[in-house]
Amino acid sequence: MKLIRWAVLLVLVVPLLSCTDAGCAKNLKSYGNKNRVRLYSGGKVAAEWESTGRVGDDESGAGFYFVDKATGRMVRVQGDVSVEEID
Repeated sequence: MKLIRWAVLLVLVVPLLSCTDAGCAKNLKSYGNKNRVRLYSGGKVAAEWESTGRVGDDESGAGFYFVDKATGRMVRVQGDVSVEEID
């Protein structure tokens, strides 16, 4: 009977542990190398950020996401983007 209770509890709790945007943002800070992310428009740099850790690519392939070092917030960009690893 205890095994059934634990199984039911596990089934109910595991979905609550999945990664939300806020959770992913928090996790992105904890590993990976810092990167410089540049967004271009008309061949010129329109915006530039430094990430706190790794830069992930959107599942649909439409862009990138990362946590901005300056604000601590998750940023999603798409378009003409370059990602350069920095020390």
